[in-house]
Amino acid sequence: MLGKISLRKFEPKTSKTKKDVARKIDLRNKIRRSKSNIPQIRENCKGKKVTLKIKFRLSKQREENVSKYRKDLDNMLKIVLDVLPEYMDNNQTNKGLGLIDNDESVYEIKAEKVFVDTDADQGIDIEISKAVIRKNRTR
Repeated sequence: MLGKISLRKFEPKTSKTKKDVARKIDLRNKIRRSKSNIPQIRENCKGKKVTLKIKFRLSKQREENVSKYRKDLDNMLKIVLDVLPEYMDNNQTNKGLGLIDNDESVYEIKAEKVFVDTDADQGIDIEISKAVIRKNRTR
C-alpha cells in the first residue's frame, strides 16, 4: 500500500456543479488537516499507476434525511478524484493534494458506500496502492 487516508466526522458530498469548487476545497482541507501523512503518501505515489479503494461512510443516524441514502457513488467519487491530483481544475487555479499525477494514473477503483450508526462515524477511507497492470491474454 502506498498510503491510507481516513476522515471521520465528515459527511461525504456529491458533485453539484455550482457547489463543486467549495466542496472540493472543503474535502482537500479536511484531508490536509487529517492525521494522514500526506507528504509521505505524495512521495510514495509519485509517477506511479495506482489502484484506489474508497469507502464512503454515510450516517444512518437521521433516517428522516433520505438524501443521505440517495448519494450516488459516481457523484461522490468525482469530488474525491478531483482533489487527488496536483490541481483540482483544468485551469490550474485551485491546488489539489498532489497524490496522483492525473486521472490517467488511476487504473482501478473499488468504491462502496456503507451506513454507520452515528454522524461522528461518517467519513471517507481512501487506500492507494500500486496498480497491477495485467496484459490481456486470449486463448
